[in-house]
Amino acid sequence: MLVPFHGLTAAQLEGVIAIYEEALAAPWEWPAERFREIARTPGSRLGALAALEADEPVGFIINEYLPASQLWYIRYFAVRAGLRGQGWGSRILAASLPYGEDAAVQHGHEGCTGTLLEAVAFAGLPPGPARDMGIRRQEFYRRHGAIVTGAQYPRPPDASPDMPDFDLLFIPGRAWDGRLDSAFRRWLVRALTVEGYAVPEDAAWLQAVLAQYAEFRA
Repeated sequence: MLVPFHGLTAAQLEGVIAIYEEALAAPWEWPAERFREIARTPGSRLGALAALEADEPVGFIINEYLPASQLWYIRYFAVRAGLRGQGWGSRILAASLPYGEDAAVQHGHEGCTGTLLEAVAFAGLPPGPARDMGIRRQEFYRRHGAIVTGAQYPRPPDASPDMPDFDLLFIPGRAWDGRLDSAFRRWLVRALTVEGYAVPEDAAWLQAVLAQYAEFRA
């Protein structure tokens, strides 16, 4: 059962935060208080959902609708340690994807362009647990229809040197036109940084990144 964060008890929400901190928390990621803020004041663009079994959190997913691009962006997604590999991730992901289509319709479109997500770029990692985990995560998303686009999240100038690189993956939605070219990659990078991370579009470092893509998608 998927329950919005604002429908969780205080104990359930803290259970979700514990899953997040074990699986994903890092200095460049959200502080735990952001989860509590979402539960107190849910936003119209956010889809923050927890999966419960016997009233206990087993995983969660936080999606955000990017209206200008009609993208459903997976910001955070994790399953509780000890329950991974038992199908919970597949169930949570499959249940959350239709919300993106619904959000697009609510914004006056026929459907969602697709779901955008970031996954650690394992190609640049040395052999070891981190690389193995990166491979498994990308394989998981690919089993659920994700395309490895060839674009990466552009590192801001102030990014921590410990922050890994992230590949941009894309799960096609009803409104996708099927193009996977440099213009599409540029469009995804811009959508993520400007709409998802609120980076000013005229930031010099972002313009330099976007200039690497030869074409522009209108």
